[in-house]
Amino acid sequence: MRPDDSARAPLPAPLAGVTVLDLGRVISGPLCSLTLAELGATVIRVEKPGGDSSWQLPPFLHEDGSIDDDRRGPRDIALSHAKRDHGKLSVELDYTSPEGRERLLRLVGTADVLVENFRPDVMAALGLGYDVLSAANPRLIHCSITGYGHDGPFRERHGMALLVAAMSGAIAKTGFPDGAPVAPGFPVADHAASVYAVVAILAALRQRDAHGVGQFVDVSMFDVMTNLLWDEPLDQYEDEGYPHRTGNTDLRGAPLNVYPSADGWVVVMGLSQAHFDRLCGVLGRPELAARYPDLAARVAAAEQIDEAIADWTRTLPTDELVRRLDAIDVPSAPVNVPWTTRTHAQTEARGMLVELSHSATPGAAARYRAARIPIAMSRTALGASGAVRPLGADTREVLDELD
Repeated sequence: MRPDDSARAPLPAPLAGVTVLDLGRVISGPLCSLTLAELGATVIRVEKPGGDSSWQLPPFLHEDGSIDDDRRGPRDIALSHAKRDHGKLSVELDYTSPEGRERLLRLVGTADVLVENFRPDVMAALGLGYDVLSAANPRLIHCSITGYGHDGPFRERHGMALLVAAMSGAIAKTGFPDGAPVAPGFPVADHAASVYAVVAILAALRQRDAHGVGQFVDVSMFDVMTNLLWDEPLDQYEDEGYPHRTGNTDLRGAPLNVYPSADGWVVVMGLSQAHFDRLCGVLGRPELAARYPDLAARVAAAEQIDEAIADWTRTLPTDELVRRLDAIDVPSAPVNVPWTTRTHAQTEARGMLVELSHSATPGAAARYRAARIPIAMSRTALGASGAVRPLGADTREVLDELD
């Protein structure tokens, strides 16, 4: 159980008092600043007139809390935008104009962090490169998330998550050996890069507090995917001639696979000898445990073992399979559809989903949710408000404070 600190005085949010300017667009930049907001920072989302493309994607959240696919009205909010930008202030500012650029630089003077995910030379072309920003505020931390980073021969390539996943080798590694490469089911490169960007920003804030100066933070989605992939011994895989794709199996361990059930699919793992012995017992095939007495033998006979397991799993519903395997402590899990977590007991117990609403009518669209920061602290409440601001709702208030 989590330690109980309820008798102790609660602590303020870790980033209380930190101001973040979010110039990001679509996924990685906004996700990064959302995490900072959930850690307690005040995040000001600064967008050019009309906002980024995420504002145009239906369905739209209306002021009365209803949602439909109609054309967006001036105070309507795209649900895809709401997922990444709840709990932030919204400022609409044309910082490509001389006046808008000057006002943005005045905002920079009041900020601690600026996050953006433009291509490498865009900020400089706007007259907002790091040299200009740091001159306006030497304590500023400028975090730039790009596809390939600010140097190297690929710096100017398009950096969409799917392209980076392909270039890094992630897609070639996903799928079955006899099939085509398969894209990840969600934009992994965007999401993972946003997390590393948060880590880098927190480290830079720590250094600024110690030394009094900010710095430029360069996060490359390609670097991030390389980091994730090379957690495995890819050089050994190449030397041994392993196939790029292994489906749901692992050539270093067996049994480990996704098996058919009577009503779906179930994952079963029996990598330790004890797990395999108990699994053979529930299968009614104790001779398999004697025939394959160690990991090397099981790996060599993985296909035969998988056939025996599938012969059993397809006779029972998924829930019953998991119940029986739990009873003998063999690792297993149902293959749930993604939206199962909307009402999953573990999701609810951990409070992982927050209710989204239009800021004009808080709580009116409670059936729509977004994931909160996946961190819990014993003495600090984390998380951003689920209320979402219409585009430019805070422009006047935020900019008037500069005058």
